Amino acid sequence: MLQAPDLTAQANTITNTATGRLLTSGHAQLTATATLTNRGLIDAFTTHLSAATIDNLGTGRLYGDHITLQAQTLTNRDETSDGHTHTATIAARQRLDIGADTLRNTANAMILSDGDAAIGATLDNALHATGIAALLDNRSATIDITGTLNITTTTLNNIRENVHIAHAPDVVTEARLEQPHWRKNKPNGGSGDFRLSSNYDAHEIYYLNPPTSSKTNPTSPPMANRSAAPSSASPPRPAPTFMPVAASMPAKPNAAAWTSPPAPATASCCTTPTVRTNSPTPTTVPPPQPMTAPSSA
Repeated sequence: MLQAPDLTAQANTITNTATGRLLTSGHAQLTATATLTNRGLIDAFTTHLSAATIDNLGTGRLYGDHITLQAQTLTNRDETSDGHTHTATIAARQRLDIGADTLRNTANAMILSDGDAAIGATLDNALHATGIAALLDNRSATIDITGTLNITTTTLNNIRENVHIAHAPDVVTEARLEQPHWRKNKPNGGSGDFRLSSNYDAHEIYYLNPPTSSKTNPTSPPMANRSAAPSSASPPRPAPTFMPVAASMPAKPNAAAWTSPPAPATASCCTTPTVRTNSPTPTTVPPPQPMTAPSSA
């Protein structure tokens, strides 16, 4: 691992292996006259790489707030090592500028920017992409830019490889839908018996509205008619009569003073008996009149 406020390196060939880490909070500038190969991590505030050929492979990760890449050919692709396939990544936190005559982003590799990005043939003095590139080849890979993406190139290939489209034959299978034995499918009208058109079988049916109803009398009127005024065709129901039971029943004697039932009362010859009927008012019967013998003529 190499860490410093600023990193600057110049060589004919620069290689950062899978375990290599170049970290800085400032400016990282790597310049190679031939090839710059990265399989490790390069992370800086400003990450600037310049070479004739830049290869970011497999485990290679190029991070930075502002990433600027200058090359004749830039390749960003995955790589398999020790039986594992790793995806190369170029990710800018604010802005990405790529000046490359040929850019190949292939095999699940990723080019990302959380801000704007520009792709052209070269970089200007402000390290912004400019000019017209010859080829941008994005095959089964990802270019994901949150902000504005500006691509200037002669040829742009955006292809998803290894996609197989096949026509499956139509298979028609006949099926028979059987209704369960308990399901009933009959019209609701006419009969008045909901059991003929319902999927529910009741063992007993009770009609609870009027006093004259019972479980064997399904012709009773509905609840809505119970409080309605009687029609002219039906005579009004007579008022019920009650026996004044409370007035005729003696109070229960004290259990402690109760020894034997009281003797029945005897009617006096001069007492007028009182007869109680179903009427609340008792009716008095006049005493019998003495009979006189008929006089002789």
